[in-house]
Amino acid sequence: MKNIKYLLSILCLLVTSLIHANTSANPELNKAIVSEQKTYQAFKEVFESLVASLMDSIANTAQDDNIMSAHRRCVHQQQIVKMLLSNQKYKEPFDQEFAEDQRTFDEALNGFKNLVTAMKPYCDKIQAEYDKNLN
Repeated sequence: MKNIKYLLSILCLLVTSLIHANTSANPELNKAIVSEQKTYQAFKEVFESLVASLMDSIANTAQDDNIMSAHRRCVHQQQIVKMLLSNQKYKEPFDQEFAEDQRTFDEALNGFKNLVTAMKPYCDKIQAEYDKNLN
């Protein structure tokens, strides 16, 4: 059973890493990630992989300051907010698991919403650069 959970976690990370390459190129895949998850375990795995991908894109942006890394960072922040909004039914198990050591569901949601709001001017600029580089 642990092997299956491990493989599902790896698969989730792979899917999430594929999304940040060009989220707008595959809206169905993006929709699947940010939509309501069928189980708390699926929600948790997607949430954790999005946060891990966000942290990776933050590290890459700090190291190389390229448009692709910055774009991924902005996309991941927005995906996390959308995903949390779509999965509010998992507040209780999330809080039971994470509230003591980290944040409650509502604190996480509000924190990411504030981050998206604060980063909006930067992300708008990055999106324009990203779109220009695609053309």
